[in-house]
Amino acid sequence: MKQQKSIGGIALRYGSYSLIVTAVVLAVLILVNLAAGLLPASYTSLSVSGQDIYAISDTSRTYMKALDDKITVYVVASDSAVDNIVYEYVDRYSDLSAKLSVKTVDPVLFPNFVSGYVEEAFDSATTNLLVVNEENGRARLILNNEIYYQQYSKEELNYYYMMYGQMPDNPTYFNIENELLSAIDYVSMERLPTVYYTAGHGEFTLDDSVKKLFDEDNIVLNELKLPTVTEVPTDASLVLIYAPTMDFTEAELNLLRTYADKGGHILLISYDVPQTTQESDDTTADTDEAPETGADTEAPDDGEATVTPEKFANLYRFAAEYGLMHQKALVLEGDSAHYSSYYGPTYIHATLTSHPYAAAVPSNTYVLMGYAHGITVQDSLSGVTVTKLMTTTTKAYGKTLIDKNTTVEKQEGDIEGQFILAAKSDKIGSKGTSSFVWFASPLMLDAGTIGSYSNVSYLMAVVTDLCDKEASITVNSPSLQVAALSISDSAANTWSVILIGIIPAAMLLCGFFLWRRRSTR
Repeated sequence: MKQQKSIGGIALRYGSYSLIVTAVVLAVLILVNLAAGLLPASYTSLSVSGQDIYAISDTSRTYMKALDDKITVYVVASDSAVDNIVYEYVDRYSDLSAKLSVKTVDPVLFPNFVSGYVEEAFDSATTNLLVVNEENGRARLILNNEIYYQQYSKEELNYYYMMYGQMPDNPTYFNIENELLSAIDYVSMERLPTVYYTAGHGEFTLDDSVKKLFDEDNIVLNELKLPTVTEVPTDASLVLIYAPTMDFTEAELNLLRTYADKGGHILLISYDVPQTTQESDDTTADTDEAPETGADTEAPDDGEATVTPEKFANLYRFAAEYGLMHQKALVLEGDSAHYSSYYGPTYIHATLTSHPYAAAVPSNTYVLMGYAHGITVQDSLSGVTVTKLMTTTTKAYGKTLIDKNTTVEKQEGDIEGQFILAAKSDKIGSKGTSSFVWFASPLMLDAGTIGSYSNVSYLMAVVTDLCDKEASITVNSPSLQVAALSISDSAANTWSVILIGIIPAAMLLCGFFLWRRRSTR
């Protein structure tokens, strides 16, 4: 009986011990789980997407560190329609600042919630985002089709149509970081900078994709017809002159002089180089495609250079007041490592100087300056400081007159040496310091360079600086397209030998040795 009690006591003690250990382990697991729930989403949820769609740029990290206002991002979607990718990204993004929080709102249960902040309509069957500044009440709605947007090049559209007989309708980019950063910047700003672009001189047309970049940087774009006004609007942060094809009048330039004397800034993108005539053959300098723009740039049939400095005599005289002068020459790059291997030496990979603007250009990318003319500098002007922004190499050459016998190769009579392709001049006025930036290529703001080159990144760094913004907040959006696996011909040949020859031969040898070994036992 005592032995039974003893065994029972031991069993009871072991049972109590096991129960206590189990309870402690469960308590520890619960605490660990609660602690893990407090960790940032970037530590608790890993991205396995090949496109790294959850990546957050250094631009966002830097901006969010300086965030002062309390911002709430509302994920507006019904429980059954929440886009987990969007929610996951917003959750990760909120880890960048303690001032940023995330909440969900079901538009079915609260149909008037969004309309209490903005008047914009949205599709309640999709996931949208409402960014609200809780301190000043400003808000911006990010629509689902702005998060996922479609953009194909002409070549991609032609290929898709040839392959499938229809145009694609699927989204190609995950633009959520751009939209989030832009919305947070918008609701936090007291006043949006305004850029006025001139009209009435045959200027090239601003592409919608370029306008979108300005909008994402929260910069307002307004048209400015100088002949119809008595002064440049007082809210102008910058006046943009985009590749005019006709000269400005002295009266119009006097308006710009008055604006600049008060500290106003001007950005000129020009297209003024000798062009080939329609009589040119396949060996002329016009074998490269001319830049696609919003203006008519066809050459007449007279067989001579179509543009002369006198065509823009007034505009160039205005530029000369900043120590910058037009150089009549089509600039070509003589160093094959510094021009496009596809388009040729008229499409130059510009050499960037050590100016802070260059930091906006990611490594291993280029700024493409196509059909550029030269800029020369006059250093003797009082109160004027000129800074070179972009140049060619010293192997470049310029053609001052182009006819049907002109080739892209260097010829006798060509100007040789390094050319300035972009420059910035600061001039002290009576009421402030004015900046005049000149890019000598129409491709600087061309929509076709956005996907492949860093032209717009560099230009937006200039624009935001002249608009007194700290930096551009535009970032690259990850592509949702599955990149094709491609290998070089030499690698393909090597792998063919390995897969078709070496591996099968090795398997046959192994089989032979196994058969031989078993047959001799």
